[in-house]
Amino acid sequence: MYHKLYPPPVVDPPCTNCTLKVPVDLQSGCHPNFAGAALTLSTPSGALSWSAKPIIGNPLSGSSSPSKFFFQQTGFPIVSYIIKTVENNNFALEVQGGVPLIGNNPNQKWVVDCSWCSSTDISLTKGKIASGCRISSDTNKQCVTSKTNPMTLTACDGSGDQLFDITAVAV
Repeated sequence: MYHKLYPPPVVDPPCTNCTLKVPVDLQSGCHPNFAGAALTLSTPSGALSWSAKPIIGNPLSGSSSPSKFFFQQTGFPIVSYIIKTVENNNFALEVQGGVPLIGNNPNQKWVVDCSWCSSTDISLTKGKIASGCRISSDTNKQCVTSKTNPMTLTACDGSGDQLFDITAVAV
């Protein structure tokens, strides 16, 4: 019996027809410490790389000519990153209108979940340092997807269009 000042708790019924809105959890995933390295991102086949000019409103595109990015770690224990262009680190990847664009909002955070991360000191390494990486917006929990050009954000579903390899390169 419940006291009238403390009514029984209201419990919502379980959702039986819900769309997944958060990234699928990677059981054996890793969150790289990029150690300030300049990075390029490409699809596992290497056919498309992330490309963006440091101009406000410029979309993140898939190209055979990769742009270089810095991933600045911002969160602990939940690891998140600010993704900045190497060409001009005053510009960062942000979400506007549900799509990834270059802007100047320093508070845009991204989550990077990889299936493999290098165990070597990344600051001394050139070459592939992480693979099978899903990059999702901390703002709307959607994943960067290379299926369209320019790239878009879609519900994280673990598809190959949402996986990227990360390579450390010379600045």
